[in-house]
This record gives sequence, structure tokens and C-alpha cells, in this order.
Amino acid sequence: MHDQTADETYRNRVLDELQEKTDGLIYKLLAKAEQPYTGNESNRYCEALFCAGYEAAGFVETLKLRGAPIITQGQQTFQWDDGNDSPITQLFRRMTVFDRSISVQILSRTTPFETRSLKEVRERFLSGSNETNEPWNIHLPSPLPLPPLILPNFLASNDCQLLPQARDAYWREKSTAKVQQWEEWKDISEWILLSEGGVNTAPQMAKQALATWMTVQEGSVGFCWLSTQGQYGSNWYDWLAAPSDYTGGRWLYIVLKPGQSIFFKSGTVYFLFRARGCQTLALGGHVLQWSDASRWIIVLNALREKALLSTNRQEKERITTELPRVVGMLINDRVDNRDKCGGEAVFEELGGRPAVANFLHHFQVRKLTSVTEDEG
Repeated sequence: MHDQTADETYRNRVLDELQEKTDGLIYKLLAKAEQPYTGNESNRYCEALFCAGYEAAGFVETLKLRGAPIITQGQQTFQWDDGNDSPITQLFRRMTVFDRSISVQILSRTTPFETRSLKEVRERFLSGSNETNEPWNIHLPSPLPLPPLILPNFLASNDCQLLPQARDAYWREKSTAKVQQWEEWKDISEWILLSEGGVNTAPQMAKQALATWMTVQEGSVGFCWLSTQGQYGSNWYDWLAAPSDYTGGRWLYIVLKPGQSIFFKSGTVYFLFRARGCQTLALGGHVLQWSDASRWIIVLNALREKALLSTNRQEKERITTELPRVVGMLINDRVDNRDKCGGEAVFEELGGRPAVANFLHHFQVRKLTSVTEDEG
């Protein structure tokens, strides 16, 4: 599945195109980026996992490989209709309301976010003209015109269901909450990314520091990330000190093709790059694992201190405070009631006793008497 020659050709094409623009940071990072190490030499960590779906399901919960993105194929239950129409064409055919306004990101402008009607977006993407010096990047909000079958199968385990369970717990608390608040939670769980060729995003971490998955539907999408693996890996704390101009560390890249899914953990610093002249469509979403909650809360707190919680700077997200509060409540309740939830096995499902103590320490909730400081 890892076509190194094709990936290098695609990266070089984007580099040639970037020389004509003022996108200096992306050019510098992509120029120094290397392809990930995927072997098993004893003196180096695996930097990316290309694997079958059944292997990916196991790797998701493997602590040793928590910093390595997982790439697999054929894991999407939902399938587009057979025929000559592209997924982008089929996406707009599934929509029924086009008069609502959405946010369009035009990265080449000083003020990158502008409001456009969905009708304008449809006309632009279906016009047949793919060449533009001001490509649009669109994160389509809820409700999505797709069935609830876009989550890759390898992420369907109970360990990956903490986010929807937190959302449901919040909804039970706020029975009078507005529809807008529900849609904010849905936008984190799953989304559609529609982009024109030439859209290159700035280095970032995912919303709310969550783990992320993405499945490409149409076109090729380059994925470049800051490695934290092995002796040449970097700490994401270094990037946090200067996120707008950081060029240190070891940067790696791959190019995702239609049908391929990628999953990467909380704390991954990454950006996306695309060649001109080709529209891209991807389905994606965020995941919060029971077994990785301690890692997540550490990254979340660091982002909060730096005011970098949202990649979309125009949003004011209620979830910034509500999500960690509800997650803390769920984990606290699960451990306190572990005799009814599986006994001592509960700790293993949460990543082990040290991970639970670590989460509670960083979350600043009451400590459990059964989790000692030595274990934490």
C-alpha cells in the first residue's frame, strides 16, 4: 500500500507549485520532509503503519505505537453509487437545501474565512474548472447528507466510543440545549472536507486535541506530520512554543489515495497539502479512546495554555470546557463503580492504573484512594 515512488513524485509536484507562491513555511517543511520508516529494525521505531484492517484494529490500542499514524484501506462501510459520476457530484446530489450559508476558507487571503451559500459552493465545484489561484477549503457542517456508516471499521471497538458517550451524557444533562449545541458535538464526531487543488493548510493539531481519522474519497491528499518516534523524533511541546514558524524536528509525509484511511493520535502536529488542478473530497472525524484519555488531557491542557484549542480560529466552542468535564465524570464514575463494570479489568480498559492516576491528576478531580501516588 505504500507507493514511495508515487508519493515522492506528488510531493515534488507540490514543491514546484509552491515555489511560485509565498507559502514559505509549507515549502520549507515539505522540502525537508522524508518518507516514514515502516520497517522493524531494533534500533528504530516504526514511524507509520501500513496494514490490513484487522491489524489496524489491534494497533489502535497498542501503546508502543501510539505516535505512529495508521494507514489502511477498504474500511469504509458506506459506498458511493456505481457509475460515472464522481463522489463530489454524488455528494451534492444528496443535498436538498442550498440556501443556507457556510464558512469557506480561502487561505491565500488576509482574512481567510468568508461566508458563501451552499449553492455557490455547488456551482463552483461542479463547474468543471479546477484551476484557480484562490482555492477554497470547506469543512461541511452538520447535518451531513450521508448515512451514519462513514466511521472506518477498524475504529468501531468500544475503546474508541468515549466521545459519543460523552456527547450523550452531556445531552442528558442539557435536555433543553439548543439544536446548535448538538450540531457542534456532531461536527467533531464526523465531517466532510471538500477542497480545491492547491489548498495547503498550516501545521496544526486537531480540534480539542482529539485523535483523528480521515478517509479519502476523491483526489489525492498529502499528509505531513512532525515525528515523535525514535532518536530523531521531536516533542510536540517544541512546536507549541512557535507554531507559526517552527521548522525544527523530523517531518514525514505520505500521500493518501481514494479508499485509504488514516488514523493518528492526540498530539500529532500535521498539515495537508494538495497539487493544483484536482478537487479532493474526504470524510473524517475525531475519536477519543478510553485507553488514551490520560494522553489526551495532557495535550488538551497544553493547547489551552497556548490558546490553540481550535484550528478554526473563528469558532467559539462550548465543547472546550464541556468535553473534559463530562469525560472526567464518566471516567470517575466508571472507576468508582468498577465492581459493577468489570472489576479490576476497568483499569486495564482505561490504559492501566498509572494512566488513570495521570488523568485524574491533570484533570484536577478528586483522587481515588485505590490509586496511589507510586502507581501514578
